[in-house]
Amino acid sequence: AVVSTQSTGEVEAGALVDNLVQSFESRLNANATLTPSLRIEIVRSTLVLSDLFNSRSQYDWMLRAFQRMIDQDETEDFLLRQSLIVGYLKCLAVTSSDSSDPLLIQYLTELIRNSLETPNTTVQISALAGILHLLEAKMTRLIQGPLLNFLFKHLPTRLSELITTQNNNNSSLGLPSTNNNGPLPVPNLPLDLQLYLLSVSFLLIEQYPRESMEASFTKKALPLILTCGVDAQTPVQVLHAIFRGLNRLLISFSLSHTQRDVIVQFAQRFQSHESPVHSLLSLGCMVTIMYTGDEAVVDAMNVMESQDSTINIPGLTLNEQSTTPVNNMERV
Repeated sequence: AVVSTQSTGEVEAGALVDNLVQSFESRLNANATLTPSLRIEIVRSTLVLSDLFNSRSQYDWMLRAFQRMIDQDETEDFLLRQSLIVGYLKCLAVTSSDSSDPLLIQYLTELIRNSLETPNTTVQISALAGILHLLEAKMTRLIQGPLLNFLFKHLPTRLSELITTQNNNNSSLGLPSTNNNGPLPVPNLPLDLQLYLLSVSFLLIEQYPRESMEASFTKKALPLILTCGVDAQTPVQVLHAIFRGLNRLLISFSLSHTQRDVIVQFAQRFQSHESPVHSLLSLGCMVTIMYTGDEAVVDAMNVMESQDSTINIPGLTLNEQSTTPVNNMERV
């Protein structure tokens, strides 16, 4: 159905969205008569259409409809669940007033836990995308507690799967070494799943720096991420995401002095790289380090350092001259 104005003949987006929502609602209410393929397409179309929703009532309807289907779905149809999960979490981020309802928190934690622990990667990606919606919406009361604790335990295990092969130079960075007997098998992780894992990890450290350090999440995740970055087999898209995430952590002052020094060494490795993309990413990170230097944020950095003053990164030997951003940039 297309709704147009009488004067110009242009399509009224709002009226068109309203008509589509009403059509989808009537079809989903007649759930018993829907074929599985049609139901999947309606749910998927509703998820896409939600980007154009113009009222809270539309998100409220979608939240109720998707939650009902999640609760009733006993077939574990991943084609359906991958849209339901991200759609439900998206609506929750829009409609929820950062509720502290313990029942909702428990339901949300179990939903995300089951989705991330399922063997199907598309459902995992949907759950991670939904978590990003919650993080961007600053749903602090929903996230802090059981859900945050689960993510702090789950994500380091998944990040370790990003490390593909042995890198003989890892020890100079003090990063976890890979199998000394030879290269590790390349993990069967889709590129988009790798990017979502990195995005959620970086955003958790950025928004919850104190909690991340107290739970040793930063201490576990950062070396794994940097180890992935120095791996020669790491796709350039993943390396780009790593540098972007590091830049955000530096700007938000979410790291301790020691962790910043490790990032300096990591960025130095790519300054003379044969790929201009790698070199530019390195230079951009070094510029960020310069503009977020210790002199500008002594108090903030001292607070973070005191929270994780005993950080241990095996084999790390810091050279004061080599870890001075100004000296590094002068050499470049």
